Amino acid sequence: MDAPSQEEFLQEFTRRIHRRRRVLNLTQAEVGALIGMSRSQYARLESGRYARMQLRQLKYLGDVLQTSLDYLLLRLDDDPGVIPPSRCPGERRCVEACPLP
Repeated sequence: MDAPSQEEFLQEFTRRIHRRRRVLNLTQAEVGALIGMSRSQYARLESGRYARMQLRQLKYLGDVLQTSLDYLLLRLDDDPGVIPPSRCPGERRCVEACPLP
């Protein structure tokens, strides 16, 4: 399997952190505070406009999003994180790959 380009990597990384945050019903401000970033820094990270972070923040990101860094860093295809068995609050449809009740 070919390694993804930097653009493909960043696009998939941001999709994964956005999805995990939504599945866990966390705000960008909550995740940012828990990993030592402002909401605006985290929002830029999630949108792909902020591609640098401290290693400690990366470790905390995996902890807060309840998944492995191997998944977030595209070393695994399947998300090993906990996915709640119900619809995401406030949404008519589930977040991508979130099983329906």
